[in-house]
Amino acid sequence: MFDFDAISSANGWSQALAGACIVVSGLALLSFIISQLHKFISLLEKKPVATLDTAPEDTGITLPSPFPTDPEALLSFYKSFSASLGDSFQLTDLYKRCGTYQIPHPHMTIKGFMENGLLLPKEEGVFSWR
Repeated sequence: MFDFDAISSANGWSQALAGACIVVSGLALLSFIISQLHKFISLLEKKPVATLDTAPEDTGITLPSPFPTDPEALLSFYKSFSASLGDSFQLTDLYKRCGTYQIPHPHMTIKGFMENGLLLPKEEGVFSWR
């Protein structure tokens, strides 16, 4: 007996359904655990919360409030912000400095400057303003 009648007589349909339910339930539980894992990890890591208006006290740099969104104002801000790095500077130094001062979206802004030819590459990782 090798047909659907054999499956029905041995309760195969209910066993197949039960197996499928167990697998789907296990996968749903696993996906829920993975989705909530970041909350558990954040409890273990206590990071200091910095706001946009706070900056290291010894540099004298203050961020404008509200932060400029106009491209020309952003360009003048970034030029004055990177003036202490020199005429030619490492792009990583500029990113680190932006991270220190909690400047919003530095990667997108600096990429936009490079795409528009306002930030020119000189050598490997070294850039200057046009």
